[in-house]
Amino acid sequence: MNKDALVSMIDSVHAEWFALIEQLGTDGLEVHDVVGTWRVRDVLGHCNCWDRWQLVQLRCAFTGETPTDPELHGPITFPPNDDMSEYAMNAMFIAGYADRPTSDVVAHFREVCAMRADWVRAASQDQLDSVIGSDWASGTNRVIRLASEVKRLSDPQPAWQFVRNQLDHLQGHLGDVGPVAT
Repeated sequence: MNKDALVSMIDSVHAEWFALIEQLGTDGLEVHDVVGTWRVRDVLGHCNCWDRWQLVQLRCAFTGETPTDPELHGPITFPPNDDMSEYAMNAMFIAGYADRPTSDVVAHFREVCAMRADWVRAASQDQLDSVIGSDWASGTNRVIRLASEVKRLSDPQPAWQFVRNQLDHLQGHLGDVGPVAT
């Protein structure tokens, strides 16, 4: 995917979310049962946690750094979790945000959106086209790697696709949350 098209998509998806958040206000973000039992703010927290972790991993794939837990988690302290299933991870993310004010959830959402936009804007087209994937056997916090570094990766894809998947996920949840505003 062309960098300009990806930047445009990022700007568009972020703008839609920011407008919806503004339209809903704090009370609207507290509406229950938007996605299952989740409130709108829970949807934001879910996206914050997954996307932050992935974006830090993406940056480290290109820098060679090993991300720290504070970089991966941001300002959230999560309860213990030995279950890496999607359901358990989502429950952990929601629990991590449970006692935080809604304004923090929104601020973190904006921060993660800025991380995504800033990384893509700073990346070259060659970086965006580089194949990356997961190396779960690395034994470190550095899971996302360049294909040129590791012989065997799970889910290899160009870096732009990694970002595009996040945007598709955000758009899917925008469809879930949008009806709350009407």
